[in-house]
Amino acid sequence: MEFLSKILFFVLFGMTCLLCLFFFLSSINVLIDAYGKKSESIIMGLAGVLVAIGLYISYQAIQDTNRYLYCSGILGITWLVALGVVLIGLFFFNGPLRWQ
Repeated sequence: MEFLSKILFFVLFGMTCLLCLFFFLSSINVLIDAYGKKSESIIMGLAGVLVAIGLYISYQAIQDTNRYLYCSGILGITWLVALGVVLIGLFFFNGPLRWQ
C-alpha cells in the first residue's frame, strides 16, 4: 500500500508542478497579448500562486513525515481550490460575457 501511495503522490506532485507552470505562463501570455483581458491575467496569476503555495506545503509535509496519502490529499485540495478560484474569477470578476 505504501508503494501505491508513493506513486500517487509523485504523480500528483508532477501534475501539480505542470499546472503551476501552466497558470504562470498563461498569465504572462495574456499580459503580452494586446487583446487579452488584464483581469484574466490576474486570475491566472492568483491561481498559480495558490498552486505554488499548495506545492510548498505538500513538500514541507512530506519532508517532516512520510505520510504520502496525507500529502496527496493536500495536493488534491490544492487542485480544488485553484479550480474554484479560476471558475469564480472568470465567471464573476472577468466582466460581461460576449457571445460571438
